Amino acid sequence: MQNHFSLLHRSSERAGILDYCKENGIAFFAYMVLEQGALTGRYNEAHPFPAGTGSGRSRSDKGCSALYCGGRCTCKGT
Repeated sequence: MQNHFSLLHRSSERAGILDYCKENGIAFFAYMVLEQGALTGRYNEAHPFPAGTGSGRSRSDKGCSALYCGGRCTCKGT
């Protein structure tokens, strides 16, 4: 089984997919574990995602340049 999974995107865990895989001997392979560089420590409010990239667009469209602002800006932490 392969699914999107990282410290920021844990829906596989909440949905019980990881438990199901473990209980049934199914290997789980995560992709985007570093969220396209977001979890490397390279990007922050002083060094936002590059304009024109998928990550840069998704955050700037919401009015936020931070990796995860905790809802302290117009993007409401999404």
